[in-house]
Amino acid sequence: MTEQRWEGDTLHFTVQAMGQTIASAVTVFETNVHAVVDLPGILGLFASKVQDMIRKEAPKLLR
Repeated sequence: MTEQRWEGDTLHFTVQAMGQTIASAVTVFETNVHAVVDLPGILGLFASKVQDMIRKEAPKLLR
């Protein structure tokens, strides 16, 4: 993670991967969490894999 900031219940952060900067936001609600990951350029080809990984791994963070 290269940058992070909270705005209310939303964490905005960026990460570096494959020489690209990926902007993301995670909003925490009472009953769920909503994540938005902006995959630039060629990384968009991996969107379904990223989505699968988030669905699998994210619940571990909520324990």
